[in-house]
Amino acid sequence: MDEVYENAEEVLGCRRKSKREHQTVEDICMNHEVIQTVQRKTTGPSPPGPEILKKSSCRAAVILLGLLCLFLLVGLITVVFLFTQGKSQWEMKTVILHKLYDNVTSERNQLQTSFNNLVKERDQLQKRLEDMTTSRDDLQYRREKVIFSDSLYQVSSEKKSWQESRQDCLQKGADLMIINSREEQNFVNEFKKNLWIGLTDSEREGTWKWVDGTQTSTSYWNQGNKEPNGGTWQNCGEIDNYNIEDSWNDAPCSNRQFWICEKRVSPYCQEHWVAFSDSLYQVSSEKKSWEESRRDCLKKGSDLMIINSREEQNFVNKFKKHLWIGLTDSETEGTWKWVDGTQMTTSYWNSGEPNGGRNENCGEIKTYNSENSLNDAPCSSAKFWICEKRVSP
Repeated sequence: MDEVYENAEEVLGCRRKSKREHQTVEDICMNHEVIQTVQRKTTGPSPPGPEILKKSSCRAAVILLGLLCLFLLVGLITVVFLFTQGKSQWEMKTVILHKLYDNVTSERNQLQTSFNNLVKERDQLQKRLEDMTTSRDDLQYRREKVIFSDSLYQVSSEKKSWQESRQDCLQKGADLMIINSREEQNFVNEFKKNLWIGLTDSEREGTWKWVDGTQTSTSYWNQGNKEPNGGTWQNCGEIDNYNIEDSWNDAPCSNRQFWICEKRVSPYCQEHWVAFSDSLYQVSSEKKSWEESRRDCLKKGSDLMIINSREEQNFVNKFKKHLWIGLTDSETEGTWKWVDGTQMTTSYWNSGEPNGGRNENCGEIKTYNSENSLNDAPCSSAKFWICEKRVSP
């Protein structure tokens, strides 16, 4: 910008100089004319040719100088215009670049937000997968429970050391299996697996004890292999040669094997109770009112059945009977609660049910051929019933 101002000053200076020169030339010409006039007066008239020629030369010089200044002025204006135009374009490009930068920054922030959301969704999906895996394992555990004699048994679906296997059983309110009869020995062989059982001589070499602290009174060691034969290196008992009756073997406790848990549930097993999920169930052989049915269950240390899952609903339908269950709205009409005081959160009412109003305040299994078989009925009606006894924590 300073150069522009300097150029402008030069042009203005040139114009002033030209004006001064023009004035000087005119003064010279006027002086020359005065001299010529004096000369003519003193010496007489001179020839006209040279005087006209000199005047023409002066005028030409003035015109040439004026044109030169004009060209300089036009050039200066052109330079100023081009500079201003270039500066405007540069400013416009700067604005565009700032706009592009802002857009890129905004897109980057949006991408970062999308990435964070995807990471969050991934973590949520991972958590759901873990929960579903846990539920699957829990359902598998429930399905694999087997009732025999006066106990419930469950065979693992993974392998662990003897100590880890026992910890798993203890967490479920059970312990590794104790075998005290030929029937139990034959029963465990039917699983056709190498299984840790609750037998060890880790306290004293050669003195084999069960996990309840009792010594083995009856043993089923594999005599063909002269078991136990591992000495101090093999201090835990397992089911090994399950294709023969005497299938016990001693093995290193750090080996990874399947295992079998046992939970004592007597006297329920002798009274025709059925094991499912975490409970034992018994269906009556006679009919009573809802209140009488519940009293019968309570005498046995149980209560009328509570249904909290589709699996339990499908299970109770298999009995193919009209059965009282532990469901009532006798306290508050329309507020259905289970006998443990909890409200019904998942219901399997048959279509249009419940519809009995104040005259039908007790729940039953009725339309057992459909998945949703619940119905409300008068509590005084005589029906079969089903008791439930929880056997797992």
